[in-house]
Amino acid sequence: METYNEYTQIITPTEALFEYCQNEELQKCLESEKIIYIEGAFVLKTPHTVYNNDGKFMLTEYARENLRSCALSFGIQLTYKTEKLFGKKDTFGRGKIEKHKCFDLSETKRQIEASNLTKEIKQGWLAEVDEFVFHEMQDQTCWKMIGKKLAEKHANPNDFTEKTLLPERYYYRAKNDEHEQAPGIRTIMAIAAGYSFDLPFTKKLLELAGYSFSRANPEHVAYKFILKFMSGSTLFEKNELLKRSGFKPLGIDES
Repeated sequence: METYNEYTQIITPTEALFEYCQNEELQKCLESEKIIYIEGAFVLKTPHTVYNNDGKFMLTEYARENLRSCALSFGIQLTYKTEKLFGKKDTFGRGKIEKHKCFDLSETKRQIEASNLTKEIKQGWLAEVDEFVFHEMQDQTCWKMIGKKLAEKHANPNDFTEKTLLPERYYYRAKNDEHEQAPGIRTIMAIAAGYSFDLPFTKKLLELAGYSFSRANPEHVAYKFILKFMSGSTLFEKNELLKRSGFKPLGIDES
């Protein structure tokens, strides 16, 4: 069983290389010239975070004291593994817990959003982080991007139907049918709300499917609210709020 029980911004070069080799999202982030590795952390390279000390970059005191606000975040992934006994087929001995540090873009953004940075700096840094994720999205399809995000969350058919209240076939469309006709806005919202996708990512999914939120549409405004302020809630809880406010609940099969 794999869980995340804590986060860190400190990662060794060995750990970073291991994660880099298997995490495309981290690869895209580190392709940016605006990210620099200093003192065990990948930080956004700005005058607030780094300075040049005789040709060598160093973290500023501000960055050391506010590392969560200016560095990429990594989740501590705990994996329980059993050791296979020598010479005995399918027989396992005692197990052990292994730790891995896994890049988490959502946590990176949450730390920036929750920081005490000035509004100007915060908005600028969030824009930089969003650029890491979305600069290649013009070559993607909506289903393909949903499928990739579901894979990152280790989703399976049962998990998908429980969280989104949609039938399994939508899971397989996201997993396999990247060239399938784009999903409708309510399908996208059911998946986004069920898995607590953040608002910028959901907006990009809508854009890929040919939609956008309209300020003139009260239902769209409600969708934005539940994405932004109810990220830790289940779709059942979000639907309860929608129904009490006069909106249709999400998760209805569009066929």
